[in-house]
Amino acid sequence: IIDFVKSKENKLNFLDIGTGSGEFIKTIKYNIPDLNITCSDISKAYLEVAKKKLEKFTDIKFNNCKAEDLPFDDKSFDIINSIYLFHEVPSAIRAKIFSEVSRVLKKDGIFILTDSLQLGDNNILDPLLEFFPYSTHEPYYPKYIREDLANVARQSGLELFYSKNAYLSKSLAFKKI
Repeated sequence: IIDFVKSKENKLNFLDIGTGSGEFIKTIKYNIPDLNITCSDISKAYLEVAKKKLEKFTDIKFNNCKAEDLPFDDKSFDIINSIYLFHEVPSAIRAKIFSEVSRVLKKDGIFILTDSLQLGDNNILDPLLEFFPYSTHEPYYPKYIREDLANVARQSGLELFYSKNAYLSKSLAFKKI
């Protein structure tokens, strides 16, 4: 994110979908204070926690909305971020989220998706990924770990250009084409 921001001349618009408690946004604001940040979440309760946690940053906007129905203008964000949201929703909703991200992302903008590993990302951990939804209440996880996210994103005009695993997580970065 920092390299992308440094390559641009203007103040960039950053959207976080599924903000949760806002902890990641605090880290972003400390490291890139000039971003225009909008936090969104389906949960009003989580947004209230995030507002309280981020109250020292008076320029952050908050929006209670669904990730698959973003109330923002077309091409209004340079960077969109999502952390641990995609395994929480059904496949059809994941596709709608990719579509909405593509709609509100500017041309050449980037979408960063961080979530759980998927099958084949680390074969040693595949049995753990298979067992996870049975040990917790994760009804959409079995399909998530098998879904070709790069292909679903491509169908919405987003091209994968970066993928990095970090133990049980991975980050993917897509560019709006």
